[in-house]
Amino acid sequence: MKTVAFTATAESAYGEKLVDKDGKAAPVTYAGTYEAFENYAEVESAKEALSNDEHTTAVNNKRKAAAKAKAMQKAFDDAGLKKPDPNSPDMLRKGMIINLMKQKPELDEATAASIIDSILGA
Repeated sequence: MKTVAFTATAESAYGEKLVDKDGKAAPVTYAGTYEAFENYAEVESAKEALSNDEHTTAVNNKRKAAAKAKAMQKAFDDAGLKKPDPNSPDMLRKGMIINLMKQKPELDEATAASIIDSILGA
């Protein structure tokens, strides 16, 4: 086994965006560790292998998720919705606005957009 560390940031909790008393974004960062198995023999020796029923449920959930994604993509295609190109000018601008707001949480979206537009000469 090996210890694996992780960090993450929550921007919302319990269905609500995390904001400070002034209404500005206030994400919460958290970190932790867990013990990860390095091979299946370790899983078996720890008696954490899935039962046949658990394995069947996991495989069925994986298949359901794949079918759901395929159906959702077809519905989006039928509705004329296209995935935006991440390298398009609009998407790059949006990404820059989001990054600026992460770096400067005191900025609202309109102010961040104004700053980015001035940088881009838009």
